[in-house]
Amino acid sequence: MEKLASQLLDHKKKPLSRFDAGDLAIANNILCGFSPDALLEINPYALREALPILKKLDRNCEQTRLAALATVAMKREVLGEPSEWSAADVSFLSSS
Repeated sequence: MEKLASQLLDHKKKPLSRFDAGDLAIANNILCGFSPDALLEINPYALREALPILKKLDRNCEQTRLAALATVAMKREVLGEPSEWSAADVSFLSSS
């Protein structure tokens, strides 16, 4: 998966931090090939827009990578302050 991630970066000619929602949606399960550090650099606004597609991310994705994506998803730019999340927000994230 790491090789696919590298090839995607070569094809897009931009770092993961500059991917927009469309790029993230296209990358989908290839995101599991990026390092946790690279995943932490994902633009939270782009992640917010891509969440409906990314919530079906492969459950076999390495735990450290899923944790990095969850860290970005918990930024206030994605769904607001976690203390203000509704049950629907929590359910949405837990299904991802």
